Amino acid sequence: MEATSGPVTRGLAWFAVRFPFTLLGLIAIAIGVWVAVYLTGHPGLDPVSTGLAFGTAVGAFMFGAYVLVRRLRRGPDN
Repeated sequence: MEATSGPVTRGLAWFAVRFPFTLLGLIAIAIGVWVAVYLTGHPGLDPVSTGLAFGTAVGAFMFGAYVLVRRLRRGPDN
């Protein structure tokens, strides 16, 4: 089955579609901050919940830092 080729599909070829990794990195850092603020505001959580939330915050910070450092080092097109 071949893709359709018409005026609409050729017209859409002008738009550069990129996955917004920079936005994803910023959102990941925001989620990490939100989880950290939640943990400081709810000290009475059980240890399993605290560990899961802490792991989520660390993972979000690591992913966000990776994305943003990669963006700064390689530029917006890489």
